Amino acid sequence: MQKQIKNSGNFTLTDSNADHKAWKDLLSLGEKATASDFVTASKSAGDSVLTRVYSHVKNDDGRIDEQIDKVLGTQISAKTLTWSHANILHALKVRKNLST
Repeated sequence: MQKQIKNSGNFTLTDSNADHKAWKDLLSLGEKATASDFVTASKSAGDSVLTRVYSHVKNDDGRIDEQIDKVLGTQISAKTLTWSHANILHALKVRKNLST
């Protein structure tokens, strides 16, 4: 959406667009939310997820397992999955390439 904003300018997300409405609801954006508001809220939500994951795996020597126990916050299930590491690395790369 950043490219769209850059090319066409900022715009208001409309409730008549089902995708806009769903994202506005999910990210708790107001009635007059703009595309820039969406980008900012999305980055913040993603950063929160990465911070939360880090808080659960930081003391495990870089190991990232399949799941995090929803009650205890400990890593559980399949140990040290390649795709878990790949997903984190991909998310970090995408985040790095976003303008702040």
